This record gives sequence, C-alpha cells and structure tokens, in this order.
Amino acid sequence: MKISRAAIALYMALVLVSGAALGVFGQRYYESITTETKQKGNKGGNRRPTPEEFQRGAISYMHKRLNLNDEQVTKLGVIMDGARAAMDDVMRRTMPEQAAIGAEQTEKIRALLTTDQRAEYEKMLKEREERMKNKGKGKRPGGPGMP
Repeated sequence: MKISRAAIALYMALVLVSGAALGVFGQRYYESITTETKQKGNKGGNRRPTPEEFQRGAISYMHKRLNLNDEQVTKLGVIMDGARAAMDDVMRRTMPEQAAIGAEQTEKIRALLTTDQRAEYEKMLKEREERMKNKGKGKRPGGPGMP
C-alpha cells in the first residue's frame, strides 16, 4: 500500500496541530497550578506552612478521608490545639538546655581548632547567624556551632 503525498502532508499537519494543542493545554494547566499556589501564599513553593496552616490541612484531610461529622471535626481541632500547646511548652522548657548543649559544643570545637581555623569557624558562625535571622529560623533547636 502506497501512501500519497497528500496523506503524508495531512498526517504531518495532524501531528503538528496535536503538539500545539498539547502545548497550549499544558501551559494553561501549569499556570493554573502556579496561580493556585501563589493565591495560597506559597509563592516560592518551598515555604513551610505555619502550624495553623498545617493543622487546618491535617483536619481537612482527616475530615475527607475519615468522613468525619461536624462534631468530630470540632473535637479533632480541640485535640490538635492541645497537642500543639503541649509541644510548644516542651520546646520552651527545653530551649535553654538545647542552647547550653550548643554552646558547649561550640567551645569544644573552638578548643580543637588552630588559630587560623578558629578565625574561619567564627566567620562560619556569623554567616549561619545571619542566615537564621534572614530566614526567621532562629527558633530552631541546636547550638551556634551547628551548621
């Protein structure tokens, strides 16, 4: 069976049009996803959710997945609020101890290093401190000697 030039041209045009249509729909889909992400406040796509956002998402997921009624959703929120408050309390109580461990680690590292290494280490610590200030992650556990 021989295919005519007209049929080949028609097939090629069909492939071209299909590719163009796929490109258009793919672009629209991509834009809808990125627009939705920006509207939710996650502009970079890598921002961690706040504890409140995380809790709302968890409750929503459990509501749908477990088919919870309104009373159960309310009680779940109360349970999660209590757990978060308890975790915050534990963090507040242990932060001084964590800071002391970190400071001890830093002093031991300083004692280990030569004078030149110590100067570079101090520079590393200052850079880390700046990164933490800029990113707002100063509340994370760990001492100043930890990268």
